[in-house]
Amino acid sequence: MQRYAILAGLLVGGLSAQQPPLSLVDFAAADLAPRLSLQSPAEVQTQVVDGPAGKALQVSIAPGTSGYPGLTIAAPGGAWNLAAYGRVQTKLTNLGATPVTLAVRVDNDGDWQQNPWNSENCQLAAGASATCTITFGWSWGNRGYALDPAKVVRLLIFTTKPKEPVSFRVDSVAAIGQPGDKPAGQLDLRQPAGGQLLPAAAAVPAGGKGLSVAAPAGTLWDLSNAAEVAFVLHNPGPQPAQVTCRVDNRWANPTANSVGRSVTIAAGTEQTVVVPFAPTTPWNGNDKAAGSQFSNDTVAAVTVLSDRPLELRRATAQAGAPATVPEWVGQRPPVPGDWKLTFEDQFNGPQVDLTRWTLPAAEQASIWDANATEVAENASVADGCLRLKCEVRSGPPATDPKLRSRKYRTTVVTTFDKFAQRYGYFESRMKLPTTLGLWPAFWMMPDRGPTAGEWWKRQDTKNGGMEIDILESLVRFGPFRTNIAAHWDGYQKDHQSLGSERIYYRPDAQGYVTSGLLWEPGKLSWYLNGELVGVWANERVGSLPGYLLLTLPTGGWGTYGNIAAEKLPDTYDIDWVRVWQHDAWAVR
Repeated sequence: MQRYAILAGLLVGGLSAQQPPLSLVDFAAADLAPRLSLQSPAEVQTQVVDGPAGKALQVSIAPGTSGYPGLTIAAPGGAWNLAAYGRVQTKLTNLGATPVTLAVRVDNDGDWQQNPWNSENCQLAAGASATCTITFGWSWGNRGYALDPAKVVRLLIFTTKPKEPVSFRVDSVAAIGQPGDKPAGQLDLRQPAGGQLLPAAAAVPAGGKGLSVAAPAGTLWDLSNAAEVAFVLHNPGPQPAQVTCRVDNRWANPTANSVGRSVTIAAGTEQTVVVPFAPTTPWNGNDKAAGSQFSNDTVAAVTVLSDRPLELRRATAQAGAPATVPEWVGQRPPVPGDWKLTFEDQFNGPQVDLTRWTLPAAEQASIWDANATEVAENASVADGCLRLKCEVRSGPPATDPKLRSRKYRTTVVTTFDKFAQRYGYFESRMKLPTTLGLWPAFWMMPDRGPTAGEWWKRQDTKNGGMEIDILESLVRFGPFRTNIAAHWDGYQKDHQSLGSERIYYRPDAQGYVTSGLLWEPGKLSWYLNGELVGVWANERVGSLPGYLLLTLPTGGWGTYGNIAAEKLPDTYDIDWVRVWQHDAWAVR
């Protein structure tokens, strides 16, 4: 999945007094040797040498079997307290005859599967020197793990598996900056109060570039809690005006990184022009221009273009009206044919129906987040809904000692070993949670049946198998945006995927969304509240039966383990699930 680099021109820092740089490593110190360890000592060698400003550490790496050869320097006394600083700066020199990419990482203690570190890469030409700067809370230019600067336990410097010898020198390592620093070019994301984007009424000149109202300096607008922007415009002149209103990401133009609407405003009238974030055409896996390239959480400006002078009186980000759901939703598939209902659960009973659904047999590790477990008791039926609950762990510790350090408990509900189907229409009505850091999903995995062997062989996504994400929503997207996707050919080096995380929709009047997948031979079509939002036609579309999954993991791409734990527990509520099969595709 894509990562979100929010680029600008200046480093944005805090307002506190900046401390002088603090050297973290004295390469001449006697205690360095016991704190220095090597990844793959047979391939990595070090020696203290003269550097440009005192002693330095020369590192030589020979080609070998290690995937990430390098070195680790442990903090003296167990940890560096860098709470008064914002960054760690490492100066490096490439002593080799070819370019090299080096990674520098600073760690907190903790479960390595939680990635409790921040890291940056540095590319060095042959013979060149460079500075690699890590900003606390950031990795590779993006928001990262919320590192505690007061408890930095180690520094790592490494490269990827080299094909030829690598030699570089570590000239210095120092803490610099101040708390709250951001990487050069990063902007704050801010949700405008009351959705108001315009500080005061403004004149729109005729022609040219019109009027562009930018987010406050050093920021971008996060409009993830909105589905549209309403522009209130007044045409004071005697002639009608041809007007285009736009909501822009950075580097926007009329066809990319923006959404817009063109209208005619009659002479002497005020008109509200609503620009929805949803595109006018569905996403198409075979057409890069289809769907949306606009991101509602990184808005740089609103723009008005007109052939006559106007007044922009207000520009407001708003939720707008709820979806009007067609009557056929939940009653039949979206296309005509000889259809038969093959699976249904309206969750009207007292508990989860185990003839239809499979729950965790015992508390188990989450495969998505090393800080969470899954338990059957967090799946329940209440008020006509299947309710998946995520919570901060309390009560007795996990029976398995390996799980006792995990902070969160959630659940997973599937039809594995109970129901699987190839092709058809798969639909569910659901209300999504609102706690940042949660990742609710309705999806499918292949199932070759018991004769294929162990569970992982049964759901291999190679050789006709496919993971299909019918709805995969990160709460950070807000209530009007989700992700759809397909994955195939495993999850290692041959992995392939296709989809979009800029699928916009509106919940219905009760706050629910009905998510559907029409799976035909060689074609996938995604629906939200009865509207076609995505399509992909390709001979590689999965051709093996798939089972259903309803999951509520913690984490997800772009969250880096940052979860609003204070707002838990939260639930993912499923009103019903229905599946239909077309007679032409039914197994005889």
